[in-house]
Formats: sequence, structure tokens, C-alpha cells
Amino acid sequence: MAAQLLWTLGLGVLVVWAVKTWIQYSALTDKAHIRRIRGLTTIFANGSNVSMVLRSSSTLGLGQTQLWFNIRRWYETSGWDVSAAISFFPRAKVTYFVSDPALLKEITSSRTEFPKSTEQYDVLRFFGRNIVTEEGEEWKKYKKICAPAFSERNNRLVWDYALRIISDFFEEVWLLDKVPSDTEVVIEDFKIPSTQFTLRIIVAASFGQLLPWRTVNTSYTSFSKPSSEIKLP
Repeated sequence: MAAQLLWTLGLGVLVVWAVKTWIQYSALTDKAHIRRIRGLTTIFANGSNVSMVLRSSSTLGLGQTQLWFNIRRWYETSGWDVSAAISFFPRAKVTYFVSDPALLKEITSSRTEFPKSTEQYDVLRFFGRNIVTEEGEEWKKYKKICAPAFSERNNRLVWDYALRIISDFFEEVWLLDKVPSDTEVVIEDFKIPSTQFTLRIIVAASFGQLLPWRTVNTSYTSFSKPSSEIKLP
């Protein structure tokens, strides 16, 4: 009896959700602008965990690589610079994909009309609330705190140091190794030099210290094993 009651209750909840979702879906597809730019229809939204796990085209979710390999086809089909993907779970919703630079600038610069989805940044709240995880009045508070560090003067400083550090890498590592100018240089794992770029730019911009490239121990190339030469005091 109890099992039958639970089955009936579960079926009732499913029916209510299905009817509610269909009403929401019908309301979305009745909008003329969505019909014109409509792309794919999936069960799970693009920002869901299920969609993040998928790697190829699927009716469950768009997947990680779907946006990169097939998004141009969506625009070509609709003939617009905006494509709309509709999903059903947990509720019917539409996700817009934009390729028009002017429209992208309008969206990203108008925080009032286009607030970001803060739910996607919940994992970053592990370190506490910050300018990335918040929106609205909270974002304004953190923006006021962080604004002095991101002035145009500091941005220019970071840019100049980035150019100099990467140029020094070419001169000190490649040119001193007498690599011919017409030789193709292949870096199998770019994580190694890119982490060095990042750390050196931070050190230079924050502390004014430019570290020479010739002193770098390039034999340490693993992020999963501790280095015998890197020790904490």
C-alpha cells in the first residue's frame, strides 16, 4: 500500500512538472524573436553539470565541445548573429548565444539589464564572497574595494611587463640557444612556460623584480609530482 502510494505521488509530481514545463516551453516558442533565431532544444541547460560532463553533440545537453564545433552552423541556419537554445530541466528556459561584437559589448557593459548568473560561481565562494561571485549592490561594494588595483595605470604596467617578459623569453631562451629564425619551435606542453609567464608577470608588476630566464630549471615539468629542488623554508 505504501509503495503504491509513493508510486502514485511520484507519478503525480512528474505529471505536474511535465505540464508546467510544457506551458513554459510553449510560452517561449510563441515569441516571434525566439522562433527566428531558435537553435537546438535539449533536456538539460548548457550551464548544468550534466552538460558540462558531455563532450559531444547530444539531446541531453549541448556538451563541452558543441559550442566550439557547431555554433557557427547555428548562426548560418537562422541567419542571425544570435542563436537561442531551449532546455527543459529543471525548468523550461532559453539560453542566447551571441556573436555580434557590438551586442556583446552592450550585454557585458550593462550590469543592470543583463546581470550575470551568480549560481555558476558558487564554487568560488569557498574562498569567500568576492567581485566575481556577486552581483548588484554586493558587486558594487567589492568593485569599490578592487577599483584602485585595476586602474588604467596599473593595467598598462602589467601589459608592458607582459610584453617585456615574453620578449625576454624569446631572446634569452631561443636566441641564445641559437635557434635559426626559420626553424619551427614546438612546445609539447605549454602549461610549463605559461605558468612561468604568469608568475613572472605577477612578480614584476607587484614587486618590480624581473627574473632572468636563463636561471630557470626547465627539467621540472610535472604538476603531479613534487620537485626535489623546490622546498619551503
